[in-house]
Amino acid sequence: MDWTCDVSTWVQDVTLLDEASAIVRSVMLDVEMAASRFREDSEVIGLMSGQPREGSPALIAMITAAVEAAEATNGLLDPTLGRIMRAWGYSAEVPQQVVPQPSIVLDRASTWKDIHIDNNVVSVPQGVLIDLGATAKAWASDRASQRIWQELNVPCVIGIGGDLAIAGPADFRTIVEVAESPTDVAVAVLVGPGGLATSSTVRRTWKVQSATAHHIIDPRTQAPAVGMWRTATVMAATCVAANHAATAAIVMGEPARRWLASLQLPARLIAQTDEVTYTGDWPQDRELA
Repeated sequence: MDWTCDVSTWVQDVTLLDEASAIVRSVMLDVEMAASRFREDSEVIGLMSGQPREGSPALIAMITAAVEAAEATNGLLDPTLGRIMRAWGYSAEVPQQVVPQPSIVLDRASTWKDIHIDNNVVSVPQGVLIDLGATAKAWASDRASQRIWQELNVPCVIGIGGDLAIAGPADFRTIVEVAESPTDVAVAVLVGPGGLATSSTVRRTWKVQSATAHHIIDPRTQAPAVGMWRTATVMAATCVAANHAATAAIVMGEPARRWLASLQLPARLIAQTDEVTYTGDWPQDRELA
């Protein structure tokens, strides 16, 4: 994984912060070993051989969630886009210099439908690089928050790269900050147990010749998504579900407004024109000073 992102751990009892932080680090290591496109010893790199291999619990859970999201979005969220991401220059970390325009069209004969899991054994066609960018950080937030709540019995909020998971009793409420980037004005949002995730084309960007690329790939064009929304923030029962919906909204474009409403998911969408649109029962937000 590319962990060059903000990671935050909040617990209601500050005396448990060190123990909670240790749980977060443990979960993040499990996710990195399973899903990193940048480690030669990760499980997703090993799967590129085309040989079936037994997956860790973390890998199985994340791939299962990613495939379910692909099915639910008719393939708009496809976890087999790792080589496409590499072709656009995102091969180790977000590029710091201008990268050349991709000069090849990669063979897209393989899709999410070619991922197979049987008794925790995973297989993909040779050369396919699984990219769990829409799943891994959110899954890590969910997993860490649930472990902290279950093991330490303390309400918590875990944030990894803009993906927030909130765990605690059903009546637990807290205020979180939502912003497009760390330098933007944040809004305060009241949330309860569940997940809140933001997907944006203004984060993790780099230059490709005269254009700006970002990390959200549209499988229909094999290129960074271009659509009505630049940022989508969604609330859902889990952080994974929220991040899948937010990322799909960016790829989907204008129809995402009706799609999110049909799912009764509260969302805050920011258009390329700066217009802000709300769906579902999004709580009233307030700008923070």
